[in-house]
Amino acid sequence: MSTHNNLECEEEGCANCPCNHEFDDRDIILAKLNDAIEYLHHKSMNGRILDEKNEKVRISWFKALAYCCNVYNSIKKDADLEDLQRQVQELSEMMGR
Repeated sequence: MSTHNNLECEEEGCANCPCNHEFDDRDIILAKLNDAIEYLHHKSMNGRILDEKNEKVRISWFKALAYCCNVYNSIKKDADLEDLQRQVQELSEMMGR
């Protein structure tokens, strides 16, 4: 899964182009975190750690991976809450409150 796809323009005829459309800062941060998660996962699972005393390095990769996942989930949760709040506001306005 490539994060570049998350930032591609969705306008008709503009797929996969390096256009200058603005993106929400949150989307950019999530894309960068997704890249970091993919990289850290690869390094933690496939890194060349042959010596037992260097296993501390692998543990550090896993800690960094867990931290990035935690931050990613926190940002996604905030976005979901904002979306729910917007939906409730729209429903409330539709009901005439």
